[in-house]
Amino acid sequence: MNIGEFARLGGITTRMLRHYDALGLLIPAHVDPHTSRRSYDLAQLPTLNRLLALKGLGLRLDEIGPLLSEGVDPADLHGMLRLREAELERQVRRQRHTLDRVRAPARSPARRCGWLPATCSQGTQCPASTATCSPPPR
Repeated sequence: MNIGEFARLGGITTRMLRHYDALGLLIPAHVDPHTSRRSYDLAQLPTLNRLLALKGLGLRLDEIGPLLSEGVDPADLHGMLRLREAELERQVRRQRHTLDRVRAPARSPARRCGWLPATCSQGTQCPASTATCSPPPR
C-alpha cells in the first residue's frame, strides 16, 4: 500500500513515516527507484504499533530503535520503563517546586491586601495583617 494508506491505517502522518524511515526505525517495504514513492506492507503494521506504543510510554526514538531491531526483551523494557519513571518523577518534583515558588507571593499578606509596587501607597493599612504596606525598597 502507498504511504498515505499506511499512515491512515496506522493513525499517523506521512511526515512521521518519512521521519521514521530517515531514522531507520520503519523502512518502507519498497521504494520506487524512479519516483522515490514509498510503499509499505500490511505486515509492517505491528512494527509501527510497537513503535507508537513505546513512544507513548515516553521512550525516546533513539531508545526505541534497538528495541525494534533486536526485539523487546521484557526485562530490558521493564528496566527502561523504571528509568523513565524515575526521570518523570524528578521532572514532577522540579515542576512542583517551581509551582510552589509561583504560588508563594499569592499567599503573602502584602499580596492578599492587593499590594502591588505600582499601586500601593505608603501608609496604607493591609487588612490581612497588622503590617503597613510599603512601596518596595529602591
